[in-house]
Amino acid sequence: MNKAPYSVLLVEDETSIREGIRDIIPWENLGYRFAGEARNGLEALELFDELQPDLIITDIQMPKIDGLSMIHSIREQEEQGDQVKVVILTGFDEFSYARSALKLNVRDYLLKPVAPRELIELLENVKIELDERGNETKALGDKSITLLRRMVMIKLLSGVQDPGIVESYLSGDSAIRDANNFLVVIYDYDQSHRSIGPDDFRESFRTLNPECIRSELIPDNTGMLIEVFYTADKELLKVGFDSVIGEKRRSISSEAGEGVSAGIGSTVNGITELKKSYESAKASLSRRYVGGGGSNFSTENTTDNESHNTESEPILRFLKAVEAGSFEEWQERLSDIVDELIDLEASKEHCQELITLAVSAMLNTLRKRHIYRDLGEVKDSSLIKKIGTYKTLESLHRWLSEIIVGIAGELKEQRVDSSFSMAEKARKYIEDKYADTNLAVEDVCSNLGVSVSTFYRVFKTYHDMTFSTFLTEVRIRKAKNLIRSTDLRNKEIAFQVGFNSPHYFSHVFSKCVGYSPSSYRKNQAIKATGRMAAAD
Repeated sequence: MNKAPYSVLLVEDETSIREGIRDIIPWENLGYRFAGEARNGLEALELFDELQPDLIITDIQMPKIDGLSMIHSIREQEEQGDQVKVVILTGFDEFSYARSALKLNVRDYLLKPVAPRELIELLENVKIELDERGNETKALGDKSITLLRRMVMIKLLSGVQDPGIVESYLSGDSAIRDANNFLVVIYDYDQSHRSIGPDDFRESFRTLNPECIRSELIPDNTGMLIEVFYTADKELLKVGFDSVIGEKRRSISSEAGEGVSAGIGSTVNGITELKKSYESAKASLSRRYVGGGGSNFSTENTTDNESHNTESEPILRFLKAVEAGSFEEWQERLSDIVDELIDLEASKEHCQELITLAVSAMLNTLRKRHIYRDLGEVKDSSLIKKIGTYKTLESLHRWLSEIIVGIAGELKEQRVDSSFSMAEKARKYIEDKYADTNLAVEDVCSNLGVSVSTFYRVFKTYHDMTFSTFLTEVRIRKAKNLIRSTDLRNKEIAFQVGFNSPHYFSHVFSKCVGYSPSSYRKNQAIKATGRMAAAD
């Protein structure tokens, strides 16, 4: 008789991981009941008799009692009949423990960080086994060995080698043992950050392989899919191989409903050289950044046209348009930069370097003109960070173009208004009066003839910070200038920039700059000495 829903016990000492798995997974929809959680093996053993879970998901390294010791104790308690299913959460540094887990009939291993989609797929498969438990006995030993082999391959791709494990792996598969040519291919979605599950494509991929070529599908911890090809005949990895990869790439695209690119690595001799092919495949995949997605990419026929010149004509024209405040030209000039990068087949790093330079100039102009807008993403830190999240130059260009169109559109409607004028007058007044130790927001409001509530709203909108924060930034900026350009003591500088306490000045300076005024003075002196030495 089938038992459902099946109860789950989660054992993990890291709170964020434990709570994340507990809260993200739709347990009931998958046919499970989240029965309980434990922070270590000792707590889990105390709960085991009470909960009698059907499935345990557990970490390995934990305080008090580790995962393997806990599983061993549970196996000793179990009778000869059905055993609780166990899934281990493990990291690269815990791989040596995985071999010990084979003897404990562990169902599977999940590599940290755990992708929700990967865990959901595993839970679905485990439920099928639990449903069928009364009808047949599973050969978990063979399955565990297969999983261990997959982890061996992951270790080899990362360059970590254990001669004993490799020898054991080779002895269990004659095709791998006899192969002397290996090649790595990486498949990745062009837009989303979802993960690709190897079990979804394992059978279909195997049927697409040419005769005498075998392959192993491995999930990557960044959500991509890795396929390791091996054969005794190197020529088989050349003739028509590109079309095979294209067919596999299209099968993923069809299933997912979006484009997939494939990075093809170089052929290496021997399984212990897999890391070289893997790194080559990653380098190949990076070429889709300027080449666009939905294709095969390899290191063959690559060009060396890349120029790291950050003062090319397109970037200079863009910077000139930005400095002049010609917002309507930004779109066109950005397109010129992108076109040049595509013509050069520039690397992803170089593309991001130039785009970051362009965006920084754009933001600086908006900041100098005290134009702060509520476009959500148009903030210095968030916009710059998002540049690195796009997988192709085309998608990055499309997103940034939308931002620029929004800026230009709103600026046409709001060139200058009374609020901007008020914010600008407030800025000038604060920069004129910053040395007054008694300067308060009421003084600024009195000078402008506005209420405190109106001032706070307008000032925050245009300067993106509060009055006190802005005043502090002005004072610290002036203090840094005095430290660099004079021999005044820190106490004297504190009073000159509006602090009535040298101790409080030192505290605020350290918080804003990262080190004390004295340390800042020493650093500036060292830099000045270095510049003089370089000039000589």
